Amino acid sequence: MAQSKGDAERAQSLYQQALEIDQKILGPDHPNVARDLNNLAELLYSRGNDRAAEPLFRRALAIDEKSLGTEHPNVASDLNNLALLLESRHDLSGAEPMLRRAFAIWQKALGSDHPDVATATSNLAGLEEAKGDYAQAESLYRSALSIDERALGPDHPKTKTIRRNLELLIAKEAAKKSEK
Repeated sequence: MAQSKGDAERAQSLYQQALEIDQKILGPDHPNVARDLNNLAELLYSRGNDRAAEPLFRRALAIDEKSLGTEHPNVASDLNNLALLLESRHDLSGAEPMLRRAFAIWQKALGSDHPDVATATSNLAGLEEAKGDYAQAESLYRSALSIDERALGPDHPKTKTIRRNLELLIAKEAAKKSEK
């Protein structure tokens, strides 16, 4: 269900209130503050305000690295979120090391067959596709799809999204080959 503008504004207000309360009660460097920052940043980013979202993502990352350690799955989530924002700006060189680090953290912490590893793999595939390396992107999409089919099932919405991304990439590859 799509959010109305009023719902998004209300959600933003509630996220900001939660952030203020947690900062006051728990202090500015608590993991709950990082969670609040991420929630607010994701909402801002989804509403097209990546300029306001970026410093919030960066602050959440700094808090989680300091409070939870650099190898914690929350740090991987922070890295992933920030990398996707950078990739949307076509800052592939900024996004790539973050996506690779998120992948490594999730794989180490959660194991190779976890859906978060599939998410990181799929996001790396999107990055490779944006760089024009369709063969690498296809391989990564296939790996992500395999993980999610096993972990979530073939009909899960996340699995379907990865399958659709793979299909679109294959169609793009075919169109590119037919142009030659």
